[in-house]
Amino acid sequence: MKALLDQEGITRLQAIIIAIIIVIAIIASVVYFYMPLRAPVRDYYKIGVIVELTGDLARGGFTAKRGYDIWANTINEKGGITIEGKSYRVELVYYDAKSDSAEAAKAVEKAVADGCDFLLGPYSSKCTLGGGPVAEKYKMPFITGSAESHLIPKQHYKYTFQTCVTTMETPEVPIRCIVEQYKLPVKTAAIIGGDDAFSKSLAEAFKYYCEEYGLKVIFFEIYPVAITDLTPVITRVMALNPDILINAGHPSNHVVVIRNSKELKFNPKLFVFHWGVDTADFLDMLKADANYVVGAVMWSPKAPWKDPLFGSAKEFVEKFTTLYGHDPDYGEAACAATGVFIGELLKKYKLTPPFDDAKRAKFLEALEEFSCETLFGVMKYSTDPAHWHVNIGLLKYLLTVQIINQKPVIIGPEASKEADIVFPKPPW
Repeated sequence: MKALLDQEGITRLQAIIIAIIIVIAIIASVVYFYMPLRAPVRDYYKIGVIVELTGDLARGGFTAKRGYDIWANTINEKGGITIEGKSYRVELVYYDAKSDSAEAAKAVEKAVADGCDFLLGPYSSKCTLGGGPVAEKYKMPFITGSAESHLIPKQHYKYTFQTCVTTMETPEVPIRCIVEQYKLPVKTAAIIGGDDAFSKSLAEAFKYYCEEYGLKVIFFEIYPVAITDLTPVITRVMALNPDILINAGHPSNHVVVIRNSKELKFNPKLFVFHWGVDTADFLDMLKADANYVVGAVMWSPKAPWKDPLFGSAKEFVEKFTTLYGHDPDYGEAACAATGVFIGELLKKYKLTPPFDDAKRAKFLEALEEFSCETLFGVMKYSTDPAHWHVNIGLLKYLLTVQIINQKPVIIGPEASKEADIVFPKPPW
C-alpha cells in the first residue's frame, strides 16, 4: 500500500513538473512572438509621405514628390545617414491624400498604423490641415515642405511644421516692389482666387497689402479651384478696367487666367500672381504668353547657399535638371531642403531608427531647436506664436520675379535684381 502511495505521489509530481514546463514554454513563446513588435530591428528610416498623387492637385503633389525623392535618392547614393559609424538608409513610403482633406486624414492614420517613424507633408494647405489633427492625436511629427497657408500656424499644432513662409507674408513682396521700389502709376486692382485654403488665404492677404500700399481693390471674387474656364469672371473684371489683375491660386489656375484673358483681349498693365510663375507647368504650357507676368518666389536657382548634401544650390539645380529635364521651382527646392534639414538633425541628435514614442518626443524637441544652412537658405522653425512652427528665416530671402523671354528674372528687391520691371505689359 505504501509503495502504491509513493508511486501515486511521484506521478502527481511528474504531472506538476510537466505542467510547469508547458506554462513556461507558452510564456516564452508569447514573449518571443511579441518582442519584435515592441523592439523591431531596422537599419533604415521609414518615412511616411502624405502627398496628392491623384485629384485636382496631383500636379502640385508630384512637384512635392520630386523634391522629396531627389533628397532621399541622393542621401542613399551617399550611403545613407551615418550616426556613430553606422549608416541608415531612407525609405519613403507614399500615401495618397487624393487632393482631399478627409483623405489626407485617412492617409496619416494609415502611415501611423504602418509604423512610420515620422511624416513628410503634402503639397497643399488643405491636405496639411486635414492631416494635422490626426498627427496631433498620435503624437506623430508631420513636416510639410510645400504648404503655405497662414491657417496652419494658426492651429498651433504641436506636431506640424511648415518649411515655406505663409500666405500672409508673401503677397506683400510683389506689391511693395510695384508700389515702393518702382513707384509705378497703378491705382486699382482686381483680385480673384481659388476656393481652397491656400488660395483663399492668399487672396485675402493680397487684398490686405493692396489696401496697405494705397491700391484700391475694385473687384474680389473666389472661384472653384478646379475650374477650367474663367471667361465669365474675366469678362466682369475687364468691364472695370483695373490696372492690375491678381490671381491667387495654383499654376493650373494661372494658365487658365492667362489663356482666357488673351482670348478676350484683356490686357491690364500688369498680371500679378503668387506661387507658380517659375514652374515648368506654367512656363511650358503658356510659352511666350507667360511673358511679363509678375510673381513672388521664395528661392531662385541662382541662390548662393551651401548645402551639406548637394554641395550648393547650383549643384542641386544641375542634378535636378539632369533628372527631370527642367529647373526646379521653389516648391521642389523647399521639399528637398526639408529632407536635408531633417537628415542633418538626425545626425546631430543621434536619432536612429526605428522610432518609438520617446524618440519622437526627442525629434520634436530637435525640430524646435535645430538650424542649419541648406540649398533653401538657413532653416529654423519658429516657436514664436505669430509664426508657429514656420521656417520664418525664409522671410529675408523672398524675391519678386517677372517672366521675360519665358524665364523668371529677379526684379526685386533692389539688392538682388537682375533687370528692371517691364511696364506696362506689352499688347498680346
